Amino acid sequence: MHYLLEFFVIVLLFFITFLYLKGKYKQFLINKRIRQQLKRGFEKENLAKKFLENHGYKIMSHNEEFSYYLTENSEKKKITIETDYIVYKNNKKYIVEVKSGIDSPKITNRNTRRQILEYYMFIKNDGVLLLNMETEQISEIIFPINKTSKTSNIIIFIAIVEFLAILTLIFFSFFR
Repeated sequence: MHYLLEFFVIVLLFFITFLYLKGKYKQFLINKRIRQQLKRGFEKENLAKKFLENHGYKIMSHNEEFSYYLTENSEKKKITIETDYIVYKNNKKYIVEVKSGIDSPKITNRNTRRQILEYYMFIKNDGVLLLNMETEQISEIIFPINKTSKTSNIIIFIAIVEFLAILTLIFFSFFR
């Protein structure tokens, strides 16, 4: 009976050790895959510079950070976003998002779409481009959003009211 208990404890310790090492090995493989994907992504992003230049885009900046503020429960929060490239072509400023892989380069990928929408809304630009480095295709992404802010509309309204007031003063000054 004594040997049976020792055998059971040894088997249990072996099983626990096996599960622990299996988990560590699985995490190692996941980290290795992530490192490979990041390395490949950086390589593709660096190849994108030459690709853009070869297609007539002038590189203005690479990995530039921008910030904007939003409010959560009356608390102002700073949000920082980083573009892959800012380029010019035909006197237009474009934000370029470089993607590689199977799903990331697709605008139907929710993370890609949200990232590009954030660029579109919060960085002054004439367009946002999605560069698929797997197929070496550039797509201009246009959202069905009027980018004119409420502030711009108010300024335009005030300018029109002031213009009408000046016209009224001029009109009445002529007919006195």
